[in-house]
Amino acid sequence: MSVTAPKKTVYVGDDLILNLVWHSGTKKTPGPAIDVTGYTFSATIVKNGATVVTGTVTTVADEGKIKVAFSEGQTQSLNGSYEVRLRYTDTNGDTSMLLIMPIEVKQ
Repeated sequence: MSVTAPKKTVYVGDDLILNLVWHSGTKKTPGPAIDVTGYTFSATIVKNGATVVTGTVTTVADEGKIKVAFSEGQTQSLNGSYEVRLRYTDTNGDTSMLLIMPIEVKQ
């Protein structure tokens, strides 16, 4: 299961920080936060399916908190339409897409 987030506007040379909490349940009826202890995450910015930038992901695992960060230096060379993709590998070794977020990088 992956979530497609609304498009976000980012400006060249700005940090892009996403603070997320992964909950069970649905948007309408959210459940408790998912404990992501033992999970690994990777965040990328892609254009036309090709990775352009790899971000940093940190977690507060037992609270389901996930922080995705791309630095000002990483967004400095971007311009136009991209996607942020967040993937995870669970404790069984299965890899899935968690989030796809279109971004528009402007001058």
